[in-house]
Parts: sequence; structure tokens; C-alpha cells
Amino acid sequence: MAAESKLFRHAISPPSFRPEHIHRSRLVQALHDKLPRKLILITAPAGYGKTMLLADFHAHTPLPTCWVRFSEPDTDVMRLASVLRLSLRTRFRRLKDRLSPEALSDLSPVAVGRMFGAVIEQEIKEPFVLILDDNHLLEGSDTVPPFFEALFESLPSRVSVLMAGRDAPEFSLVH
Repeated sequence: MAAESKLFRHAISPPSFRPEHIHRSRLVQALHDKLPRKLILITAPAGYGKTMLLADFHAHTPLPTCWVRFSEPDTDVMRLASVLRLSLRTRFRRLKDRLSPEALSDLSPVAVGRMFGAVIEQEIKEPFVLILDDNHLLEGSDTVPPFFEALFESLPSRVSVLMAGRDAPEFSLVH
């Protein structure tokens, strides 16, 4: 369990944006200008700086952020839900007893996504940004797209999602 917790900690920790990094103020401002939108996609090939742009945004936004860095095992919706839950609970301590794995385990991906949206609606009243990195690592999953579609549809308008990856995800909201 300790190894899994360490892996999850890596998944929810943004890369550091150190003073020697170049602040891309124009791009960060462009992201801020789009924040009333529920979903903002950043797509580019490997090595173009998507993750560093997200880290730059995270370091220079006054808004609370929750970070999730995807990995191949996150194609399992329950594992993905665990990582997302930990990220939300780390930033918003009042969610400590909400979204327990036991309560989610028998639900469909759509129901899990809706439950996340409902808990966010009820418990988190301030605007925040959910940063999702490396979405291309979720390709090939049949359950992740319905989970995210249900989550995005049920998120309150005060929540914006920045999602980055090499390709646009296969969600109906994207097309």
C-alpha cells in the first residue's frame, strides 16, 4: 500500500516551476482568459512543453488547482477515480470522507463520474481548476471516456478543466 500511495502522490503532484524556467506569460494568460470554459484542451506532440505549460499555469494562477498526471494503469476507472479522489482531497480537506472507494466500487463509469460531479457541486463552492496531464495514456479504454463525459457534464460552471496530451481525447464533448 505504501508503494501505491507513493505512486499516487507522484500522480497528483505538479512538477515544480523553478525560477530558472521561462515563464510563458502570454500562454498562461491565454489559458486564464479561457477559464470560464469547462474544458480546455492542450494538444501537441511529445516534447513541446505541455506539462511545463501546465506547471507554469499552476505556479502563476491565483485559483486553487488539483493536479492529475495520468499513467497507463489509469485506464481502469476505479484506479483513475482513486487518483482523482486523492488529488481533490489533498486540496480540499473537507472531502476527506467523501467519494470512498467502497461507495464507488459497484457503480458504472458514468455513475462514478456523476458522483464526482455531485460531490464537487455540493462541497466545493469556490472556483478551481482541475489539471489533467498526459491524457493520451488513457487511449484504448472503453470505460474512461464515459466516466469523463459524465464528470464534465455534471461539473459546476465554477470548475474548469485543463487537459493536456498528444492527441485530443475521444470524448463526445470534444467533437
